[in-house]
Amino acid sequence: MRLTRYPVSLDHLTNKIRSGSNMEEFLKYFIYPSNLITIAILAGIILLIFRARKAALTCLVLSLALYIIFGSGQIAFMLLSDLEYRYPPLDLDNIPMQIDTIVVLTGDADDRPEIPSSSKINSASAFRILEAVRIQNKLQKSRIVITGLNQVPVLMKEVVKSLGIPEELITIETQSSNTSDSASHLKTLLGNKPFILVTSAGHMPRAMAVFNYYGLESIAAPTNYLSKKNILAARYLPTAHHLAYSDLAIHEHLAIAWYKLTGKIRDM
Repeated sequence: MRLTRYPVSLDHLTNKIRSGSNMEEFLKYFIYPSNLITIAILAGIILLIFRARKAALTCLVLSLALYIIFGSGQIAFMLLSDLEYRYPPLDLDNIPMQIDTIVVLTGDADDRPEIPSSSKINSASAFRILEAVRIQNKLQKSRIVITGLNQVPVLMKEVVKSLGIPEELITIETQSSNTSDSASHLKTLLGNKPFILVTSAGHMPRAMAVFNYYGLESIAAPTNYLSKKNILAARYLPTAHHLAYSDLAIHEHLAIAWYKLTGKIRDM
């Protein structure tokens, strides 16, 4: 996958399909605002070619309206902050004494040989690693468990090692294509043992709900905050960054709804 801060990209979609993810993972990509904007623009251009000017204008106006709405900082922060601030940052001075495991959910990675290991992981993965190492420095002998799919945990492990964590304190799980898979596999690995869960703040509500459903005793350690609690602090003019934030927030809200619908989580 290409280095990106957000899990919404053509490469990510292609890899999801190749890895055998369920059809709902594929369909979700067609209701992201950025993709709807692209579809509307392409439809408008095609309609112009066929001289259907009124329909073309409708599509182009729709694409502009979607960009203004979902590219707005206030809308993006409203959608995302609702997720990001449900769990407070981990208080390092009040971690229960029996905790000796830190679980890190993977982001994305790109195993190109021409780039250094620090550039092979995307920013979400990097923030999660940084938080895990920060916690590990406090707990000293605690182990870090990285869970995800295929090469991503391996690449993240290399970065963790480069930050001074001994290899014997790092465990990877490479068979989980989604949050539910990670919870299922960690239930086997950790049982009822309490641990600290590190993931992006916007993903934390879904992760905690899934882990609770599987009976795992996890303590939230959110990181990689993208929004602010005060939505008025965002820029009013639409930007591509805020559109990406809206995509990310909608991805999480839809995933939570899907997990509820399929019985993978209970009420949050």
